[in-house]
This record gives sequence, C-alpha cells and structure tokens, in this order.
Amino acid sequence: MVYFVEISEEKFKVRMPQDEAGPFAVNGESIRVDWVQLGQRNHFLLIVEDASYELFVEDRGRDYSVTLNGTSFQVGLEEEKDRFIRSLIKTDAKHQRCVEVRAPMPGLLSKILVKEGDKVTKGAPLLIIEAMKMENEIRATVDGVVSKLKAVEGESVEKDTLLLSVE
Repeated sequence: MVYFVEISEEKFKVRMPQDEAGPFAVNGESIRVDWVQLGQRNHFLLIVEDASYELFVEDRGRDYSVTLNGTSFQVGLEEEKDRFIRSLIKTDAKHQRCVEVRAPMPGLLSKILVKEGDKVTKGAPLLIIEAMKMENEIRATVDGVVSKLKAVEGESVEKDTLLLSVE
C-alpha cells in the first residue's frame, strides 16, 4: 500500500509491504520498520532499523497528531488511491464551482445514489462502481447540487468517463 505523508511541510512517499512484513520504502529508500502496540489503542513502540521510539497517534479526521519521544507533529496522510481519484475530479474554469466527477477505473456502474437537482455535501456518496469484484464508492468533494448526470446505472464505464457534475 502506498501513502503520501506530509510532516512540517516535508513530503514523503511511503510504500508499506502488503502483509506488513518486510521492508518499507520511504521516497524509494528501503528501511526496516516494525511496531508493537503498548496498552492503549494509540500507543506504540516504533522500531526503525535498530532504533526504538515511543509513539502516540491521535486521529483528527483529515490528519493525525503524532507524538514521537515527547515531540508532537501534525501529519497529513493520503492513500495513493484517494490521490488518484482526486486527480480525476476536474474543476470547470468557466463555472469556477462546477466539479466533474469521472470514473477512476473501468468497471460496472452498479448504483447511482443521486439524481439531477439533488443537494450534496462534501463526502456524501454519489455512486458505486464495481471493479474486480470490489465496490468502490465515489463521494462528493464539494458541497453543491448535482447539475448533470451523464451516467446510467448498470452501464459499463471506462476510466475517466464523465459520470456527473456538481455545481
């Protein structure tokens, strides 16, 4: 799994092994990382190469507060899939607030959860695309009104197909 991490305006690309065993990669450099949960759900012993660190992690919704050996940091975290989906959502410059929602991958449009004229809030589910036997929920990235619905439920879609617009 790949994450994009931001700490104090420094950016890192972190690749975690699929089975949580094996080396991590930070900006392409392989490192050994392990951790052990200590008592509380958010308290860990972090081992990087041969050094150990006490770590507290607090989920704050869009980011995390991480305390490492007594020093606190704000950490932004974004999954590679989320970044890719966000890159497919383009703003129409002519309408400044018109956001196009496009298919992030080829698949079957299994459910349309909105109709033209519906008011949506940021984070609200819009539709579901089924790909490789997994359902992928596509959510609104802005508050607005569904202005154009181009998608048809049950239809196969290709990557980058315009599905709907939100103004």
